[in-house]
Amino acid sequence: MHAFLDNPESRASILKDIIMSNQKKTKEQLSIELQELQQAYNSLKLQYDKDITERKQAEQKIELYGTSQDITSLKQIENELVKAKENEERFKQLSNVTFEGVLLHNKGLAIDFNISFARMFGYDSEELIGENLIEKVIPKKYHEIIFENIAKNYAQPYEVIGKKKDGNLFPIELESRTINLNENDKIRVTAVRDITERKLAEEKLKESETRFDLAMEASKDGIFDWNLITNEIYYSPGWKSMLGYEDKELPNDFTVWEKLTKPEDVEQSWKMQQEVINKQRDRFKFEFKMKHKDGHWVDILSRAEAVFDDSGKAIRIVGTHVDISERQRSAKELEKSELLFRKMIEHMPDGVAIYQPIENSNDFIFLEVNKHAEIITNTTNKELIGCTLLQKFPNMINSPLLKALLKVRETGESLYLPPFYYKDKEREGWRENNIYKLPSGEIVAIFTDVTEVFQISEKLKNKNLDLEKAKEKAEESEARLLESQAATKLGSWKTDLSNLNVVWSKEIFNIFELDEKTFEPSHPAFLEFIHPEDRKKVDDAFVKSLDKNKYNSIEHRIITSKGNIKFIEERWRSIKNEQGDPIFAIGICQDITERKQVAQELEQHQIHLEELVKDRTKELEKKNEDLDKFNQLFVGREFRIKELRTEVEELKNKLSEK
Repeated sequence: MHAFLDNPESRASILKDIIMSNQKKTKEQLSIELQELQQAYNSLKLQYDKDITERKQAEQKIELYGTSQDITSLKQIENELVKAKENEERFKQLSNVTFEGVLLHNKGLAIDFNISFARMFGYDSEELIGENLIEKVIPKKYHEIIFENIAKNYAQPYEVIGKKKDGNLFPIELESRTINLNENDKIRVTAVRDITERKLAEEKLKESETRFDLAMEASKDGIFDWNLITNEIYYSPGWKSMLGYEDKELPNDFTVWEKLTKPEDVEQSWKMQQEVINKQRDRFKFEFKMKHKDGHWVDILSRAEAVFDDSGKAIRIVGTHVDISERQRSAKELEKSELLFRKMIEHMPDGVAIYQPIENSNDFIFLEVNKHAEIITNTTNKELIGCTLLQKFPNMINSPLLKALLKVRETGESLYLPPFYYKDKEREGWRENNIYKLPSGEIVAIFTDVTEVFQISEKLKNKNLDLEKAKEKAEESEARLLESQAATKLGSWKTDLSNLNVVWSKEIFNIFELDEKTFEPSHPAFLEFIHPEDRKKVDDAFVKSLDKNKYNSIEHRIITSKGNIKFIEERWRSIKNEQGDPIFAIGICQDITERKQVAQELEQHQIHLEELVKDRTKELEKKNEDLDKFNQLFVGREFRIKELRTEVEELKNKLSEK
């Protein structure tokens, strides 16, 4: 640096070149290279002060000896120094307003720095001048990296950890270069950036990307990103894997989608995309089919939106693909199951009505009724669907049926409603109901017209006195029958034929006297409860029914968990897949034990009545025989009287002749 200071003209020239060069540089370049200007100015200032002293001494000599000296070069240097001072002030203002720390050092020894540098590390400026900043603000484990980069003429941005005055560590980024003042003197200019916020942002971005990747992996959705300007398109690995391909097997090319999609779907999709691009449609949502690597078709749900620039021009379309094949298959199975359920309801021998409860109301809307319900209620499906119970049958407002429906709606428990009498202008009769609540909230009522039972009861009352006792017994038996019907439970079941696992309704657990929390139903477990004498008959009937397309029924006995023997009536049918193979069996199970007992009692009473009729008939036949005998005697006497009268007349005639 001494050679630089010894020549004022050289100093001024170099300083001028630096100033002129800086006028053409960017602010970032100026921020770094003005550090060199500041150092040069400091050196030049020292020499200037020396030159002024020499000048004053020279002037004194002129006064004393009357000599003169050409000071033009000194004046030029003075002017350059004034300009340098102005540039120095501009440099300081520029460096102090930047957020970056700017440091001038020589192998770590601080020469100068801006305010941002001192604030960044929590120091006052006086605490750092002349200090070894590498030791002071950089942890020891990063010193090797620092010195490796100092050895380079220019070190591109690299990251290390900085240490503040209070000991807290934080991430920083360094960028530095060496400035040669002359052959022997060099200084290092370093820009220091606090990248704490950037690191936090990077962590958040990484975390967000990780969550996104995990979400996409979990959902198995595919993503596509179509650049409408360059026509480049990106397909995510998930997009390709749902079609059976590895990421590298399919290129990111728009023609891939066109080739793998059904032609008619391509045309419709292209039309919708153009509507989105032209802002005729808010977003793209379309279901179509794409060919899998194995050759089958995959049902795809695509959703996409367009990205527009400031001028309103569409520049990108970003969207997702979701494999909805399983959902479509499930929907078809559900539709088939519902169809079978409807057919089963339609062919049930009882009336079936499905109601939708009305919120905040004591009324119910008819959703569905079967043929027998139309017959029993003397109405039609069209007349009932959409109407409420009280609209169509206003006299139901105080009926046991409405109360029962409300109770099942509130409790969710199945309920048996004994026969009750209903009458309006178009219909009347006795109705017996079993009421259930479906998991979806609808109420199902299975009802039977038992009017004939009561009509038979009325006819029995008109029998003669000889049959009064038998009639009373019959009525008593009928009452017991009705009482047994009130206690009857009807349950439903479903068997998975692939593993013979069974789902029972609550009522079946009650019938078998089992705890639904501890007992796991299955077909083999069900067979264990069947009476040994009926077990083979039931199992054979179930196996044979699987190939049939009709409802099956059987009556058998069971031995409950408590050892009770009950009579059971089963009705069921199998459900088949598209290939015609049975996959499920669904049915109902009813405890008919009391019905069986009542039937046996009625049979005994019928036999007794027949015996009474036979006895009465014999009595009448005997009386008829006695009457015939009496008639015969009476007729013989009349003939004898007539003969006697004839004889008397003849005697009278003979006497008169004499």
